[in-house]
Amino acid sequence: NRPPLFTGGTPEAEIVPELAPRPDEYLVPKHRWSAFFGTYLDHALRTRRVDTIVLCGGTTEIGLASSAYAARDLGYNLIIASDACTSPKRDVHEQFMSEVFPRLARVRTTAQVLEMLRPG
Repeated sequence: NRPPLFTGGTPEAEIVPELAPRPDEYLVPKHRWSAFFGTYLDHALRTRRVDTIVLCGGTTEIGLASSAYAARDLGYNLIIASDACTSPKRDVHEQFMSEVFPRLARVRTTAQVLEMLRPG
């Protein structure tokens, strides 16, 4: 059994200041592969009437995929920022972005996501 890559309370798990949550934002610690399993994420999103989620992160085929499947099962619309996701297995990452994720989400680049979020 391999130890986790990151453990809460260690320097590796610290949030960099540029990504620190603002006072009106939630911080949802993950306990399993899916960001929804054992967390209050679904409740927090529904309280704010969120129906669309932009996903990014790593590892594409594990944590990101698990969260994407859970979000889709919960009825959220999904956008996956393809160039903001990573995996040590580049071929697996590409397979998810080209074949798997388009079946449950809109796969876009970060620039395209930012354009979608631009007001007006």
